[in-house]
Amino acid sequence: MIFNSLYTLIFDIGIKTALHTSINTCSFLLNNLTNYSTNYPHIKKWLDETDIKWTIEIMEHFIIDLNKKDKDKKKDNEKDNKNENENENENEKEILVIDKCLEGLQEILDKLEIELKEIENGIKYHESKYLYTWRNIYIDEYIIKANNHIKILNNRFELFIKIINSHKI
Repeated sequence: MIFNSLYTLIFDIGIKTALHTSINTCSFLLNNLTNYSTNYPHIKKWLDETDIKWTIEIMEHFIIDLNKKDKDKKKDNEKDNKNENENENENEKEILVIDKCLEGLQEILDKLEIELKEIENGIKYHESKYLYTWRNIYIDEYIIKANNHIKILNNRFELFIKIINSHKI
């Protein structure tokens, strides 16, 4: 009983922190993505092809929904304190797997954020040049890296959803 309550408290704090951080990162990325697409058609095309803005919005809403379900599940568990020993081992496994998934999502979101900042810095530098409207912008290296991070993000998010579904959370 004490272990289960303590573990639930630690799980709750860890998940809430990870969820909060992921949501903030997603919001920051969405704001940047909106700014990138305004003056540069090839960046807009890239954003449309990768569909990253929509993916991040869905991730944000999914994580918010997951947090709500987690709160509801905890309320239900407080009402039904049956079979505590069996539930402790299952909860421990669920917590470790979900925590690892959230860490992976956060890690790739952070890497994607860095690449998006590099793209933004490249745009700012390009616009500081004399006659920049006649020049080519050189940010392809960062777009290629961002594409790789987007693929990894999509794979990790897909895996996260599969794990959530398999644990019936």
